[in-house]
Amino acid sequence: MNGIFPKIVLSDGFLGLTDTGFHVIYSNPPYQTDFKVAKHFIEKGFNRLVLGGKMVMVVKRRAWYENKLRAIFGGCRVFEKYGYFVFIAEKRSASYAPKKK
Repeated sequence: MNGIFPKIVLSDGFLGLTDTGFHVIYSNPPYQTDFKVAKHFIEKGFNRLVLGGKMVMVVKRRAWYENKLRAIFGGCRVFEKYGYFVFIAEKRSASYAPKKK
């Protein structure tokens, strides 16, 4: 590549993907599940991002995703558009956010 355009990788929840060092991860996880898929994706996505990297998720439900992203990333921004919630969480440390007491 010429250094202008980023590398784009398509995956199914990181299945078979060992790459790391991502600057942005975009996701629209299935929301008709028990959140097992989304939990896996958020945790594994955090581990694949560089410091300062961002995870962007578009979902139909707010509470569970907001709580999970805050628990892992330490915070997130939330926007609502056309009945969907858009979350942006930034990786600010090498490990998951400390648990609140």
